[in-house]
Amino acid sequence: MSPERKRSWKGRILGELRTLSLTVLYLWILLSVFALHREIILAHFEISYPEKFGFALLNALILAKFMWLGDLLHAGKKAAGRPLAHQIIWNSAIFAAILLACHIVEELLRAMAWTICSAESSGE
Repeated sequence: MSPERKRSWKGRILGELRTLSLTVLYLWILLSVFALHREIILAHFEISYPEKFGFALLNALILAKFMWLGDLLHAGKKAAGRPLAHQIIWNSAIFAAILLACHIVEELLRAMAWTICSAESSGE
């Protein structure tokens, strides 16, 4: 029996949670650096930037969840057995498409919320 099959369900859950938490941490650091960069650029033009690092953490949690689900569904396994460069490019493209779809859905939901809020405030 393989070592993967011998692990208990608790061990598998802990392994998945560890992977998910490391992904969230990585994405949070990455998105926080982007937020800090945006804040520095906008401060140069004397524009306040209220979006801070909490939003980066929320985005990191959501994006990591979708990356985890993509990995769980073996989204990038088509390139297995090919040279490492092909695997990296294929997996990067697949997960970039997943995250882009999430970003598009987020922007659509934000636009719908903006439309609903503006319609309610105008008294329609």
